[in-house]
Amino acid sequence: MYNNNINNNINQHTIKPEPTKHSQCTITPEPTKISQCPGWTEEKKDNTAKMTKIPIDPNTGSYAKVKEPSTWGPFQQAVEHWKANSLKGIEFIFVDSDPFAGIDLDDCIDKETQDLNPDATAIVERFGSYTEFSPSGTGVHIIVKGSIPDGGRRDSNSETNDCDRFFTFTGDIMDDRTCEVLD
Repeated sequence: MYNNNINNNINQHTIKPEPTKHSQCTITPEPTKISQCPGWTEEKKDNTAKMTKIPIDPNTGSYAKVKEPSTWGPFQQAVEHWKANSLKGIEFIFVDSDPFAGIDLDDCIDKETQDLNPDATAIVERFGSYTEFSPSGTGVHIIVKGSIPDGGRRDSNSETNDCDRFFTFTGDIMDDRTCEVLD
């Protein structure tokens, strides 16, 4: 059974390139070897109180674009840009030419017990791949090798993507069994 207990550092909203208390591994090395990483910050969305993640080009500090590789950089460059510029973290961009897909499970952590809900636990166990807590601390991100039919799917509390999407990295690994990206 997965250790679903979340410690207090989950809400720091920053990537942790060093091992966390959840795990002794760091961000899985495979996606970090590909130059598909911008930084990110938050801005208010459409004159509302809701914040949205804005990708930042690690080369220029301008907005990064999902379909413009010149606005991305290598993982380490994105980490350095994040640290030097007080960004919220870094992201990974899924593209057709990489073998990766992402599963984003939102609002799946019980606020009182800090445990994953049963549906999310079943999904994490089914894939058994690299899993980390999301920046909000209320969800998880799973990265797998594979593709999603029709470029992605979304419902009320989950989203899957394998192309033309940004995916935040926190490095806050759920547990040691989820350090590798699996097929």
